[in-house]
Amino acid sequence: DEKKDEAREKARDEARKKLEELSAKSKEPPKPLPEFGSAEDFPLVQALNQLKGKPVAVSKTQSERKAALDKDKQ
Repeated sequence: DEKKDEAREKARDEARKKLEELSAKSKEPPKPLPEFGSAEDFPLVQALNQLKGKPVAVSKTQSERKAALDKDKQ
């Protein structure tokens, strides 16, 4: 387990360094995050809609997985 953890940490560090190098070379500034509480704050809008009883966007991956499992069982 320790060898796996060390290998995982080494791979993670290498990936992080590579990503940092790429971002340092890029001239573009990072995309700003939406302000909390703004109209662009999707999680907040979804939470408020849920509390108000309005429809919310549901993750499609769960339903897609269930459909795939149902097909496999047949």
